[in-house]
Formats: sequence, C-alpha cells, structure tokens
Amino acid sequence: MAFVLHTVSEITDPRLLPALRIYEQAFPVYEQMTSSFWIRLLLSPNDDAMQFISVVDTESDEVVGMILYQIHRHEQSAPVAVLWYFCTRSDIRNRGSGGEIYQIMVSRLFAEGVRAMVFEVERPDVVIKQSVEGAELAERRIRWYQRNGAKLIKNADYLQYVDNGLPPTPMHLMIHTPSPVTPEEAFQIATEAAGMDATAIGTLELV
Repeated sequence: MAFVLHTVSEITDPRLLPALRIYEQAFPVYEQMTSSFWIRLLLSPNDDAMQFISVVDTESDEVVGMILYQIHRHEQSAPVAVLWYFCTRSDIRNRGSGGEIYQIMVSRLFAEGVRAMVFEVERPDVVIKQSVEGAELAERRIRWYQRNGAKLIKNADYLQYVDNGLPPTPMHLMIHTPSPVTPEEAFQIATEAAGMDATAIGTLELV
C-alpha cells in the first residue's frame, strides 16, 4: 500500500465523511469533538492553522485514516505542531501501515519548518480504572509512538479538555522533534510554544 495525505478544506469534500467515520470508531466518546466543532472548522477555510487530513490509499483510492493537527506560528521561532487526532482504519492496523503514515506526516511537518510536534496520549494508570484491556492498549500505543521516534515527557501533569461538555481527562504529553532536545526544552515547547496547559510535578524526563 502507498499513502497520500489529502487536506480536507471544504465540508462538501467526499473524503470528509469516511475520515470522520474512522475517527468515531477509533476514539472513545469522551475524547471526541462535537459535530459543531467539525462544521465550524470546515466553514473557516482561511484558518490554515488547523489541518484536517484524510489519509488515502493510492491503490484503492479509499480513505484509510484521519489526522487533525494545528500549527502554532511564532515571530521569534519556528512553528510547533499539535497533533490532536491520528487514527487509521481498523483493517490496516498491525501491518506497519500506521507507522508509514505517521512518518509521512512528521516528514511533511518537518519539511515545512516545524521544529516539534506535541500530542496527548492516554495514561494507562487512568484508563485501568475503566478497563485492564484499555490500559494495556494505552501502554502499547505509547510504545508504538516511541518506536516511531516520539518521546514521552515524564512528570508533566496535564488535563485534556475536549469541547464536548464532559470532565477533563488526565493525559500524558509526548513530543517528536527532528533533532534531540532536553526534557526542559521539550516541556517548554509543549507549554509555551504549543500552548498545552501542563505542570511539572517532579524531575522532567524524556523516555
């Protein structure tokens, strides 16, 4: 399989609904944005900071994944991306396709001058209160991102607020950079450049 990243900029784009279906199946309800969020996003075509991406399999021309990231631009430094959602269709998982798509995405961002990509991941110690299986999945997801070059910012206390009326969820923060950074630099990028409202609760580490 080969993949391309297709930017969805209009609500009439035929690749929008297949991507949203993949998103709805991949994420728990408490992590999903409301329908009104997606409508507002796609009715604001001049906002190039938020990018909705449909991942397309070039062989079948089918949508097999969905990505949403936001670019934070700064006058004094290179931009930083926040990856809000990344998911693939269930039938292509565990084949290496997800890693390939992830690498296409980060290569695209770094080629555009982004100096870091920051994102949230579920905390296994929080998910285990609901499901042991879910906690194991959260652990595997973290290890997957680590194998693909990202680092977890350990001892960064962070709450995920989603525009859905539900209480915030404690999450981990991870970062992917084209060149090495210190734990302190990673935390500064996440909190100041990317705007993630996190607090250091101990000695920061990148793992």
